[in-house]
Amino acid sequence: MKGHYSSMIADKAQITDQVVEDCVVRAVRNVFRTMMNHDAVASRLPDGTNPVLPQSSSQVIGSVGFLGSANGVIYLCFSDDFAKLAAGKVLD
Repeated sequence: MKGHYSSMIADKAQITDQVVEDCVVRAVRNVFRTMMNHDAVASRLPDGTNPVLPQSSSQVIGSVGFLGSANGVIYLCFSDDFAKLAAGKVLD
């Protein structure tokens, strides 16, 4: 069992930013496709640009889990308008 534990630690040390990005993109796409029958498109911000949170009086926080080369949960912040659109698609 000790050898198995050592290999688990070595595997976790090899999780790169690219692996995490790939897992997050795949998880978000799968959730949008499965829950909303919609294809999500990943895009990158230009270098040096910081993400901007929606500026509305209310926000909805959602989560997407992922499993694979890396495991985890990301939390998404949606504007009230997008959350209503997404909920409508899910319930449609």
